[in-house]
Amino acid sequence: SNLTIIIEDIEFVLMPRGYLLNGEDLDREFADSCIFGIMPLPIPVGQMKMFLLGDTFLRSYYSVFDFDN
Repeated sequence: SNLTIIIEDIEFVLMPRGYLLNGEDLDREFADSCIFGIMPLPIPVGQMKMFLLGDTFLRSYYSVFDFDN
């Protein structure tokens, strides 16, 4: 099913093809596996649990980086 990530009250919906990775793309040993592409970070920030979204998230959404600000 779809995964909804909320960042500053904005909902980002990822379909399974956006957050599940083909294990074989990582290593032949995982050829029959699918891997969840979002990683929880081991140390919370205050009371919040943090996640590394990385390219799994970025490839589903157009990203603009404002280097001047």
